[in-house]
Amino acid sequence: MLLLVYLLVCVLTIHSALLLGAKELLILALFMGLLLLASFAIACVQHFLTSCTISVNAPEVVLTFNKRGFLPVPGARMTLSFSYDQTGEGGESRTTFSIPAGETTISFHTDLEYKGSGTYAIKKCTLSDFFGFFRFPIKDSKKIQGSCDLLPVPEDVALFVPANKLTGKISDHSITVKLPGDDSSETLDIRAYRPGDRISRMHWKLSAKKDDLMIREFARESDSQYLFVLAFKERSQRSFSTIVSNYASIAESLLKKDMNNDVLWCDAEGVSWLEHVNTPDDLESVLSLVFHTFNYKDYPDVKRGEIPLFTPFSGELVLEDFREKSSNTSFVKEFMITDEPLDVLMERWSADET
Repeated sequence: MLLLVYLLVCVLTIHSALLLGAKELLILALFMGLLLLASFAIACVQHFLTSCTISVNAPEVVLTFNKRGFLPVPGARMTLSFSYDQTGEGGESRTTFSIPAGETTISFHTDLEYKGSGTYAIKKCTLSDFFGFFRFPIKDSKKIQGSCDLLPVPEDVALFVPANKLTGKISDHSITVKLPGDDSSETLDIRAYRPGDRISRMHWKLSAKKDDLMIREFARESDSQYLFVLAFKERSQRSFSTIVSNYASIAESLLKKDMNNDVLWCDAEGVSWLEHVNTPDDLESVLSLVFHTFNYKDYPDVKRGEIPLFTPFSGELVLEDFREKSSNTSFVKEFMITDEPLDVLMERWSADET
């Protein structure tokens, strides 16, 4: 619009100069034309002399501009977009700034609503001349991208720990659970012999005393005290974010009690994942892994009737399949992490213990 007004003024000035025969107006019109050409040349050259890189350390996005030459860029406009890897949801932000000569950095603080992994990209970035007549995009600006993980901040939650099911420490990373197993260091029960029992587990002294065959039943050893199942059923960033945030809060609270856990989930390809969390660093790595194993964007759309429901994300099915494949693994507690509010989830946790 500004350029059109300026051109209109130039035309009117030339028309008046020719009509009135005023050399001063003709010189003014010539000067205005040269100024327009100079502005175009400067903006065009700046387009080739300015480059940009992006780095992300969520929630900060840092753009580094390298402006060669001694002339600054008085006006730059940029549209920065963000897209979640899981759902493709996201948003855009627009800003204007100037770029001095040399190298300069511009930081943006982002306040994204949900957690997950995603990509920042420069959707559009244009440079203008001193008068704002012309705008040219930064070279290859649409290829400038930066990825990041937006990890949840765990909340403190009060957890009732069912320690009555623990019978003793076996090592730094395993416990004995009051379930039948093969841990010979802990006798769970002594019972009557049943066909198929191992002779090596025979309690000979008690068998002689009772005049009946008696068997030692050992406890079971587990690598973790808790198994959490991430129940992804709804394809939305809100639901995904709530589930991972709920798990982070519960797992962090357990770690503060020096209690480890395993976390189980199924990705969009139907692949089951089981990861062990023993330290805060483990928790951060697992959350990042959960982010990067999901891509709802390419999954068939329920609304189009391609599939009846998100069966791979059903926590109940994932847990049932895990139990079938891992019959020798047990946990003090198995708990489903859903997208319920955290306080509701904690009520269910407590109800399980009563």
